[in-house]
Amino acid sequence: MTRFLTQRKIDKRTSTSHEATQNKPLDDSERAIPVAADRLLCCREVVILSGLSRTTIFRKELEGTFPMRLKISARRVGWKLTEVDEWIQQRKPALIKV
Repeated sequence: MTRFLTQRKIDKRTSTSHEATQNKPLDDSERAIPVAADRLLCCREVVILSGLSRTTIFRKELEGTFPMRLKISARRVGWKLTEVDEWIQQRKPALIKV
């Protein structure tokens, strides 16, 4: 779920000429660079990414089966993107019986 920018996209954002970056195949030097990999997610984003309801997320936090939220301010909480992404990657794929 982490967002990535390729070197080509970075070049497009920083240069005025797009001719050098258009229609070139990607090579090894244009590896993806993580952008804000450990940013904080709001509750709505966690609900969307996890597919769980707010109540289920809070219950799983208490059970210790979901990443704990961090207090950002007096009335705001957030979850680390890397922890939520890791939790999603650890889920087993659903088996479909035919």
